[in-house]
Amino acid sequence: MTMKMTARGTSLKKLDYVIEAGLFGTQDVDFAGSVRHVGEDWFIDRLNGTIGRSRINAKATVLKRDGRTKIDATIDATQFDFDDLADDAGLAAARAKEARIGKRVIPDTRIDLSRMGPTDGIIRFSIARLLVEGGSAFQSLKGNLALDHRVLKLENAVAKLDAGRMTGWVNVDSTKPMPTFSTELRVEGALLETLVGQPDMIRGAVQGLVRITGHGTTIREAFGNGSGKIAFTASRGSMNRAAAFVLGQDLGGAIGQKLGDDDAMTPLTCAILAFDAKNGVLRPAPFLIATAVSRGSGRGQINLDGETVALTVVGASKDKPVLKLVDPLRVGGTFSVPSITVDSQPTKGKGSGKGIIGSIGRSIGSALGLRKDDGKKAEAPPPSAVNCKALTQAALR
Repeated sequence: MTMKMTARGTSLKKLDYVIEAGLFGTQDVDFAGSVRHVGEDWFIDRLNGTIGRSRINAKATVLKRDGRTKIDATIDATQFDFDDLADDAGLAAARAKEARIGKRVIPDTRIDLSRMGPTDGIIRFSIARLLVEGGSAFQSLKGNLALDHRVLKLENAVAKLDAGRMTGWVNVDSTKPMPTFSTELRVEGALLETLVGQPDMIRGAVQGLVRITGHGTTIREAFGNGSGKIAFTASRGSMNRAAAFVLGQDLGGAIGQKLGDDDAMTPLTCAILAFDAKNGVLRPAPFLIATAVSRGSGRGQINLDGETVALTVVGASKDKPVLKLVDPLRVGGTFSVPSITVDSQPTKGKGSGKGIIGSIGRSIGSALGLRKDDGKKAEAPPPSAVNCKALTQAALR
């Protein structure tokens, strides 16, 4: 049988009633193509159309062999929205979950293939333009998806960013009751200002590594108990000079800079934001930022299950400060809503203003000799030459 066909409906799963390839619920579909049916096999010589607002051109063979469905497909998308790969019920459930637990950065994409039928194959895909609600640093994506007896491999993946790219692989093994997720992704040529989202605060080229293995039915769940390493490094760039003084706990320098040229930048000589992950908890290995006027190092932890941050940054200035900030910086909050406070107490709600005022008072009291430090506060070593190349190589190894 050879035919020209059209397929329209509320979900790609409707089409699966015909071709039985293990397809799933999606947004509205509208396809037209040329199809051949020989024995039990389907040959999709041409398939053009849309899923939601995603625009797709594809071709594929769907073979029936030894009781299994074997797919070989090539998909080119001029534009693609991953939200189109969920039906209305799935999107509503995702919105309800976000309202209940708060906005998250790690995707909640399902990776459990245990209920998938006897389907194997390979899909070579290329997405020229990614559509992401609210915008994203990710611009395009390509790679190969291979499925063999419920083991899914994403290989030769390349994601183009606003600047630079991310490459690597992902593996999902659903042969056991709880899927195992593992990935190694590398970032090259990206910009700190894009990742941080504050170009007036920090700038520079950045490299990165994400190497995680965990268990779960979603990517978020697997990261929440995963182990491995996450690291981002920069060997040159610039940082807001007033912020650099705060990093070095030089309150006098920060105040002077604010009263002078608030927009001035100072060279960023090294940034190593490396973390060892164990059971979903990230600990600095190391966390270090060095500028021309200061240096800071961090300790504490980040919990991937909940995406909560609890880091303390202790710094030192290149020159002895006239007025030293006696309390460390605290980085708290979550990935989506981070907070930075200057306080001797952990961040609590919206009281950071009082914490900063209290810290300034303690700093002035210490400078005037009205306050005796207990000597137990950790002090960062004086800034010295940092072998950024060696630290970068170790972090990204």
